[in-house]
Amino acid sequence: MRVHNKFGKKVVKKVCLLMALVVGIGCVVPAYATTKQDAEDKIDKLEDDKKELEEYVDSLESLKSDTEAYIAELDTKMNDYTLELIDLQTTQATLESEIADTQEQLVQAEEDIAIQYDAMKLRIKNMYENGNKQFLELMLESENITDFLNRAEYITQISEYDRGMLTKMQETKDLIEQSKATLEAQKAEQEVLIASLETKQAELQILVDAKEEQMHTYQTSIEGAESEIGEIEAQIAVEEAVIAEIERIEQQRKEEEEKKNNANNNNVSNEKPVVSSKGFIWPCPGYHRITSAYGYRTHPVTGERYKMHNGVDVGAPTGATLVAVADGEVAWANYSSSAGNWIGIDHGNGVYSVYMHCSKLYVSAGQKVSQGDTVGLVGATGRVTGPHLHFAIRVNGSYVNPHPYIGY
Repeated sequence: MRVHNKFGKKVVKKVCLLMALVVGIGCVVPAYATTKQDAEDKIDKLEDDKKELEEYVDSLESLKSDTEAYIAELDTKMNDYTLELIDLQTTQATLESEIADTQEQLVQAEEDIAIQYDAMKLRIKNMYENGNKQFLELMLESENITDFLNRAEYITQISEYDRGMLTKMQETKDLIEQSKATLEAQKAEQEVLIASLETKQAELQILVDAKEEQMHTYQTSIEGAESEIGEIEAQIAVEEAVIAEIERIEQQRKEEEEKKNNANNNNVSNEKPVVSSKGFIWPCPGYHRITSAYGYRTHPVTGERYKMHNGVDVGAPTGATLVAVADGEVAWANYSSSAGNWIGIDHGNGVYSVYMHCSKLYVSAGQKVSQGDTVGLVGATGRVTGPHLHFAIRVNGSYVNPHPYIGY
């Protein structure tokens, strides 16, 4: 995937929306289910985007790690080349020093040969020019034949020495020239090796530079992806704040509505309750319209015909107050799938009053209540078509007509 910055403007828009919601608390609040669902859907999408980016970062980190290992391997090879090059350059310097020494020896040998050759030529010339005279002097000056022969042998030895020295010097010169040629050949080989190593080093450096550039690209991409992840997290936080604000406004609306209903109920509950001949009062102060009487009827939810309706339904809005019809003890206050939140109060002598479909319960099992105490609020929990109170009287375990008890 391609990393790009696309969330900044969205975050700003969401912040503006959140501010608008805060400002609009005092206004009429519409149903926010769609807006809340939209925010939740966006969070899911953002979480998917975040996960995708995190996987992308992981893959880049893996590539970066592989590249780092490869660069380290290249660096090791480069170091080996450098050490080898240093050895070759040291050997080359030694060869160059030896070649210089050999060159000096060669020059000295050539000078020695030239001096020896000049001396020999001079002696030969003297002997040639004064040959007869020297021979006569050699005979006359000799004391005897032995002395003569010795002097003649001496002259011969000098000539042979000159020739020997000249030959030896020439051989030395030849050896020096061979040594110089060998050293120069070795030097040429070293230069070839050095040039090859330098070429390898240059090629390796190009590869290292390319990998380091690739590393830089990976790092830049990682930083970009991490920045985008941060922006996604910021937008998720904004969406969550929007949801929290919607829920807060909705809760405030409900509380205000409940408060209003309670205030209305308090007003209507000021009316003086009428006590029936059984000593019971009406269970839902202010609301006396019976929408479904006790007896057989067609069930409004299941559609069953001639179904026994074991109580009376009192039409009242959600939040209307429900009161204890007489003194007693709460036998149960819990939830049933059909009755919803419901309450049963034991009034003694086997008589129980029953309140079904409550939106809220204010009492609990075992609690003592007095006639007129608020025990709950009208609602639409359980199997119903709308908010109302289903009120019933049970005597010795069987439901009976509640009308005589509540005086209506």
